[in-house]
Amino acid sequence: MTNYERIIKAFGMTNMLLEADLDLVEQKFGIDLGRNREGHRPDDFRIQFDASVRIEAAEMASHYEVFYCLEK
Repeated sequence: MTNYERIIKAFGMTNMLLEADLDLVEQKFGIDLGRNREGHRPDDFRIQFDASVRIEAAEMASHYEVFYCLEK
């Protein structure tokens, strides 16, 4: 095994140990550190805004598209 292979292997193992430790921290304190990005969609972050604002933004999207095209 070359020195580079050892370094890469050590990096990978260190990462796995850190992930395991972070899993324990999340479990112990009942928190989500946001490391798992699977299943997250941009829409998930829109729920923090009022429904009326989201509706207005959706209506404005087509206008933004036209303005963007004009600018280009």
